[in-house]
Amino acid sequence: MKKFLIAGAAMAALVAGPASADEVFQGSASSAISQMVAGGTANAVSMNGLQNIQNIGQITRLRNLRTLGQLPDNVSLITLNGSSAADNGTAQTSTSNTFTLTGDVNPDCSFFVGNVNTTIDFGTIGIEARDNVGPAAAFDMTAPATAQIQTNVAGCNTRNLVRVTKGNPDGMRNASTSGYDPAQFTNKLPYSVDVSFNGSAPNSAAAQAGAFTVDTAEQTDSQLHGAWKSVFTMNINVPTPAESLLAGAYTDTVNVSLTVQP
Repeated sequence: MKKFLIAGAAMAALVAGPASADEVFQGSASSAISQMVAGGTANAVSMNGLQNIQNIGQITRLRNLRTLGQLPDNVSLITLNGSSAADNGTAQTSTSNTFTLTGDVNPDCSFFVGNVNTTIDFGTIGIEARDNVGPAAAFDMTAPATAQIQTNVAGCNTRNLVRVTKGNPDGMRNASTSGYDPAQFTNKLPYSVDVSFNGSAPNSAAAQAGAFTVDTAEQTDSQLHGAWKSVFTMNINVPTPAESLLAGAYTDTVNVSLTVQP
C-alpha cells in the first residue's frame, strides 16, 4: 500500500509552497500537457513534463480538465488545496498579568477579664486600735494597702490610646455622715496606679515600653501606642495618710480603657 506524506508516485517533484493563512493551491503532473479547456484560449493549459505547480489559475484549470474528463490518459495529476483563517488579534510571544489580593481586617482591642469578680475588697483596712500608743497614732492606718490587676491578654491591632482613670480624683472616699474633725481625720484615701505592658511606637514598626503612673494627685493618665499585645499589669498602692481613718467603707473605681485612634 502506498502511503501519502503528501505522497504518491506523481508527487516526486512536489514541493510545499509558501506558508499562508489564507488559501493553499499546489499540484504536480507527471507528463507534458498542452490542452485546451472548453471555453477558449484563455483556459489553455501548457506544461512541460513533471513539475511543481503553484499557480492558482494553472491548478484550477488542471482540476477542471480532470473534472471534465479531458485530462490525457497518460498524465498523472495531483492537486492540493486548502485554507485557514488568519489570527484574530495580534499574536504575541509572551504575556504577563498582575493580580491584586485584598481583604479587610476590623480594628479590635481586647482585655481579658473573664468571669472574675471585679470588686477588689481589701477587707478590713487596719488601724491602730490599741489605746496605749498615744493620741498621735490612735486610729491611724497601720500599713499601705496594695493590689495588683494582671491579665495575660490585652492589646489592640491598630493605633490605640491606653487610659487609666480613677472615679474620684482624690482617691477612695468614705461617705460617712457622722461628722469629724478634718485636722484629725480624713474621709479620703489617695492612691496611685502604676501601669506596665509591652507596647509599640504609634507611628513606626518598633517596640515601645508601655509604662505610666496615675499618681495620688491625678485622676487619669494615658499613653498612645501602635498595635500591641502583651501581659498588662496595674499595681495599686494606697499609702497611709497623715490623718486617722473614719469608720465605714472607703471606695472608688479604677477604669482601664483601650481605644482605637485614627
